Amino acid sequence: MVDCQIHPHGVNDPSLLRAFLTTPRDVFCPPAFMGCAYGDQPIPLKAGRFMTPPWILAKMIDSVAITDKDAAKRVLCVGLNGGYFPLILLHFFNRVTVLERDDACLFLGEKQLESQLRDKSVVFLKATPLYDLGDFENAFDFIFVDGTVSQLPLSWSRALSPQGRMVCFERMFSDKSLFSQMILISRTEDTFVRVALSEMSQSMLMDADDVFQF
Repeated sequence: MVDCQIHPHGVNDPSLLRAFLTTPRDVFCPPAFMGCAYGDQPIPLKAGRFMTPPWILAKMIDSVAITDKDAAKRVLCVGLNGGYFPLILLHFFNRVTVLERDDACLFLGEKQLESQLRDKSVVFLKATPLYDLGDFENAFDFIFVDGTVSQLPLSWSRALSPQGRMVCFERMFSDKSLFSQMILISRTEDTFVRVALSEMSQSMLMDADDVFQF
């Protein structure tokens, strides 16, 4: 997985490669897809969700340039999607907060993560709808959005702290295509800078109707 998928996509950070080498992905997969656990395709979960291919997760983490000094930073992962991504993030941070709206996803993810956490911690937040982060302004130093949205919810940007960074995916076309663009958003005080990164196919995290209601 690391040699054939992650490294060829330009991810070379040794600590990042080691995180994927040492984190089991198969324990988060539905039994019917266990044989695909380390492949480069999205894996179907409950409620129309998918596990994101590992190389995409690796590029997300690589894009925010984490350092050893960031371990105590406040981190939000939007979309539980099985629980694999939060476990990867815990290689770099002491604590990860997960935002989820679906009860089935929460139940499955909590159950799977429970046996893997060791000395790290995950905090689960339920938000219905998922874009609603009204009480968390300036609350997170890093935000990772595991899935594509039609338009970035304003509350997610407001939840980013000064000097914070967020990586997300925005759909590139108005049709039902899954073709999206990875976006890095950096905040400096009240200024938000957007940088378009890679274009790729990434599953949707929420419906367009949800996004436009904030």
